Amino acid sequence: MNRKIILYLKNRFKEKRTYLIFIGFFILWISLFGIFVLGQTRREIKLNFLDLFSVATFITCLSSLFVLVFKWGFLRGTIERIRSNLETNHQIRNERRMQKMSHQEKEVFHRLEKERLAKKESKKNRSNFGFYLVFVTYLLASIPLILLSMHSFGFF
Repeated sequence: MNRKIILYLKNRFKEKRTYLIFIGFFILWISLFGIFVLGQTRREIKLNFLDLFSVATFITCLSSLFVLVFKWGFLRGTIERIRSNLETNHQIRNERRMQKMSHQEKEVFHRLEKERLAKKESKKNRSNFGFYLVFVTYLLASIPLILLSMHSFGFF
């Protein structure tokens, strides 16, 4: 069991997609932090640096959770219906094209269609690991920062 988890994590950390997702959310965090810093004066930055840091971290955590909610299947039925309608329209369009083609063109078309389907199937096995990694990272970073901010305001 532990070996499977370790192998899974090794494979997921080898994917470029995981790092691209993480970098994307890190850029979001930097931009949020920069916007909050630009909205403050020098004196306020010194007093509220922890708050600025924690708000940017918390918003990034919530945005990654928002993305995960959509990845988990919020609006799944609607998206599946749209995909099936697009696939049906694609099949009807292909049938019309096939009627106008010669035998050689049909063979080439079938070969290209098989390649397109194989490429489409290979893309289906994407994991949500990058989004989970971002969510857990920013959640773990935001909890102590929010607690420290609440302590500085006298809630504890």
